[in-house]
Amino acid sequence: MRKTEELDLSRIVDQKEVEWYDEARGRLCLLIGFLGDGLKQNLHELYRTNDDLELFAKLKFWLFGVHKELLYVGLEKFGLSIEKFEQEMVASTILSVAMELDNLDFILEVMVRSGVVDDLVVEGKNSTLKTGVGNFDFSKADEHFDYQNKTVEKILRSKGLKGGCHEVSEKLFESNAEYKIMTMICRKNLVEDYYHSVVLIPGGKVVDLTENLVIDEGDFCRLYDVQEKVVLSHGEYEELRAETRKYDKSKTLYPALRVASYEWRKNGKL
Repeated sequence: MRKTEELDLSRIVDQKEVEWYDEARGRLCLLIGFLGDGLKQNLHELYRTNDDLELFAKLKFWLFGVHKELLYVGLEKFGLSIEKFEQEMVASTILSVAMELDNLDFILEVMVRSGVVDDLVVEGKNSTLKTGVGNFDFSKADEHFDYQNKTVEKILRSKGLKGGCHEVSEKLFESNAEYKIMTMICRKNLVEDYYHSVVLIPGGKVVDLTENLVIDEGDFCRLYDVQEKVVLSHGEYEELRAETRKYDKSKTLYPALRVASYEWRKNGKL
């Protein structure tokens, strides 16, 4: 790592986000173009967006359900992993259940028909998504806590799921001395890296309030395709928060992201 006196973590974090976005958009642009040619449609005009990442996120269940063969040809043509795509679809299905999306029935129908998902079993507050690559147990955060945690209640009833992941995770983390905070570099849309924060609670569970999700840490890291992570207890977090404050030149980074980016930079991973 270069001299810490020169560190500007806010600039480094912002630059990496732009790099990740540009690289991912460039790769998915080729896939979207191929799919549009195969469907004889201008998908950008049809869905009124020039953002290939946004377009892919909007269309992936429809493509998977209606044009799976063409989609898989495109994935292979541009070196995109079918295995990772199916893994991402499982993750998106779990989030659709946790968030109670309006099109959940369609999503489940597509996933079962594709053979990737076998069944969704709901027993009380607990759900299990049975898939060809294993079973994933999870619950909805609002039902898991049942508003016994006042911080969770405040977050979900006010800003709720619209809040930023670092901010809401910091608030939940600070509400209980047994909790740990985990900040990661995850991957979505097959190739797009991004920063994300969640909370670890006793029992090895991850709480992601932005997605209303509680799930096993190992399953979370697998489904979110976690590339790097920093996990901190309260003592570790407080020490590093104070130590790294001077490296946020713009004063815009949430402490969780600032601390994690400092650790990644120190270890040559950012």
